Amino acid sequence: HKYSQAIELFRKAHKHNESAKLLLKIAKAETEKMSDTRKAKKLYVLCALELDSMKNTALDGSMPASPMRGAGQVLDGLLAMDIGEEYGNSNPWKGAEALHYWNLAHSFLYEGNLDGAMRVAMLLKEYEGILKAQDIYSLLALTAFYNQYYQQASKAFMKLESLQDISDNDRQAYSEIAMSIFTQHKPVDPKKLRGKPEKRPGVVTMKDDAAKNRELCVASGKIIKDPKWKRCRTCKHPMLLAELRGRRHCPLCHSPLADTKAQSKDVSHLSSTASSTLGGLNDGGDGDEDPRFKNLFSALN
Repeated sequence: HKYSQAIELFRKAHKHNESAKLLLKIAKAETEKMSDTRKAKKLYVLCALELDSMKNTALDGSMPASPMRGAGQVLDGLLAMDIGEEYGNSNPWKGAEALHYWNLAHSFLYEGNLDGAMRVAMLLKEYEGILKAQDIYSLLALTAFYNQYYQQASKAFMKLESLQDISDNDRQAYSEIAMSIFTQHKPVDPKKLRGKPEKRPGVVTMKDDAAKNRELCVASGKIIKDPKWKRCRTCKHPMLLAELRGRRHCPLCHSPLADTKAQSKDVSHLSSTASSTLGGLNDGGDGDEDPRFKNLFSALN
């Protein structure tokens, strides 16, 4: 409850950076527990949105500035701003991606989409430091085993057994499970894995070609090659239209997806008129209250 009140006060005072730091602190704590990964993802998304608000505030000229500081200097400061550096390895969009792919891999696994589950689980290797290596490679070993990609499963088990921060009991358990599997199955994959996506650039714009850059579809974890895709105007992540399956919200940040005709509208207009970002939020809000935050405070209390 104290956190939600502090966040609300910071936001009303337009101290977006302070609000973001507090959200990041809570998101890290939730990620450490891994008891509610959907909530942890939402916290990272809200942190990222607060940092975006901080940038927008500076661009709008409403951020207090020294009389000696001209508009050009403010713009230069924004261009030089490195959120990843300021927040260490906890760039909030990276945190949101990590929890998103974690949840997506589990959803695919429970649906019986084994290829999709393994594909997304393999993406999680890029998020060590946000997620625990033991969690990542345990999920990868499980999905690869069920998908009968035994070479990938073998690599995951070898990684698990080599981890320095696990107990001897866990290490022994991994060794015994691996032994029981690979005495029956050769560590061979049924076919070669597909190519890897290109590394997502640090700064993405609406004009970037996701298919040309071989970016990842956030709805499926697939590499985008099909020209039929769209990019979320809030988080700038792309998705294949075929993988949306009728959904009208971004799978990552849950912002409403603009129609093709509305793609040229300003991002800030989308943010101010969005009816919900975190799925299931109600319309409205008093004054300049962002409707995307309405359910956060009740979730934290």
